[in-house]
Amino acid sequence: MKSASELAASRLDSPDAHKKRATSLRRLAGSLNSEAGRVEKTGLSEEELRTLRNAEAILVRLAKAYTGASKLAQQRQRDDDRAEKAISVAMAGNFLGLKTVAERVALIAAVQSYILRSGSLVTSPGDLQHYFDDSIKHLVTTLARTAKGRPAAVVVQEAWDTFNAARLELEGKHKDLIEGLGKVAHIVS
Repeated sequence: MKSASELAASRLDSPDAHKKRATSLRRLAGSLNSEAGRVEKTGLSEEELRTLRNAEAILVRLAKAYTGASKLAQQRQRDDDRAEKAISVAMAGNFLGLKTVAERVALIAAVQSYILRSGSLVTSPGDLQHYFDDSIKHLVTTLARTAKGRPAAVVVQEAWDTFNAARLELEGKHKDLIEGLGKVAHIVS
């Protein structure tokens, strides 16, 4: 049986999902306990009764593991939220200051390049804003998860330096899109 920390390690299940699973398991264990308590009416043999009691014990242990997983997942979520907030604050002076069409397209290309591949999803200023905001959220999450205890300012500065090193190349690669969006939005690239 997996431990609470092993169950919580999966990011697929939320703290609430773990909690609901623990509740369901406790209810099932309670039903088995009730059934075992009515042994005279059901005519269960000693072996069948022992099997019910063993199943109940397993369900109780599993419910405790899911309860622990819920608490660990809640703590991880709080830690992630705290790290993402610190990253967002540290981004105020650089990534969040990108205003031109060229800068925003370059960021989208750096963070979520699939959006700008053939048949680009960015066809209007509204699309640009949407995918820029989405790329910022994705970058915040990625940087928060890779920070591993390092100061947010350092992590963001490293990402900013990497972005700036590639920015001109990305702007050149998406020159046609940048010019097209600049004309539609009446913004100078």
